[in-house]
Amino acid sequence: MGNMPSAVKHCLSYQHLLREHLGVGDTVAGALEPAQVTQLSGFPEYVKIVEVGPRDGLQNEKVIVPTDIKIEFINQLSKTGLSVIEVTSFVSSKWVPQMADHTEVMKGIYQYPGVRYPVLTPNLQGFHNAIAAGATEVSVFGAASESFSKKNINCSIEESMERFEAVVKSARHINVPVRGYVSCALGCPYEGHIAPEKVAKVSKQLYSMGCYEISLGDTIGVGTPGSMKRMLESVMKEIPLSALAVHCHDTYGQALANILTALQVNPILPFSLPLSSSFPPSLPPFLSPSLLSSLPSFLPLSLSSFLFPSLSPFLLFFLSFLFPFILVSLPTFLLFFFSVLNFAF
Repeated sequence: MGNMPSAVKHCLSYQHLLREHLGVGDTVAGALEPAQVTQLSGFPEYVKIVEVGPRDGLQNEKVIVPTDIKIEFINQLSKTGLSVIEVTSFVSSKWVPQMADHTEVMKGIYQYPGVRYPVLTPNLQGFHNAIAAGATEVSVFGAASESFSKKNINCSIEESMERFEAVVKSARHINVPVRGYVSCALGCPYEGHIAPEKVAKVSKQLYSMGCYEISLGDTIGVGTPGSMKRMLESVMKEIPLSALAVHCHDTYGQALANILTALQVNPILPFSLPLSSSFPPSLPPFLSPSLLSSLPSFLPLSLSSFLFPSLSPFLLFFLSFLFPFILVSLPTFLLFFFSVLNFAF
């Protein structure tokens, strides 16, 4: 799994999945071959990770990251065992200043054998610039929300599909694979809830025009296992399972639970988990991303998510945060209660 956080490695390990979901102990799980574990648990033998940190993780940073730092960052990621690293975005520097050095970054990285380096291209001009810089795979990014599409790429969903079709057509002529993104698959900052049918419709359009894989993005991190499952079930009616991926933001601590749900739905569903410093300002400042990522609270969070899949991520977040304190205080309360009861009798 490369240099992933230990909590993520633990959560996605065969031993943990078996122990938490099937009640199988370490000794038994360790004695099983991966194929046997997969057959027993229903989980995949492998997970394809599309690392989007250099693009999605950096594009919202307020301080411009120097080009040489970006290049070194990508080169270091290439050594971790990742098979796909999204390098940059060939968008206008007017809209995304952090990605203004896309050509320099693309030309400056060392491309390791066996690693793919796709880039984001919003339109035909961006596609041609990317190819000129040496890109051999590109991605287009649409949205299931009309409002988000207009604010993010300055066009309607229908207009965006026309742009993407031109990109895919040009890419096909030179044998360049195209991956498609669908933003706001589980919620929109402007429209709120997004119907799964809308996600399925946009996904089908991208797949039909020639995108080999469709990444379904929880752009603002409001998805829960329940909404993830409903959305995937809707999209899977239109697109083969092998052509789907999920892109989960951890804004409210739901990313791992949502990824786990996706893995249970589809045994070969890839996912991406962007590295981002963005965090909702409405939450208390002491609940920083670094603090949350270091806490072993993802297990109660996952538990509360699966027990109450329809709850909002805000309630799930605080429920999971209080869970450890309830566990610690409960024995003390019971001891006090029975002590008083014995004294009374």
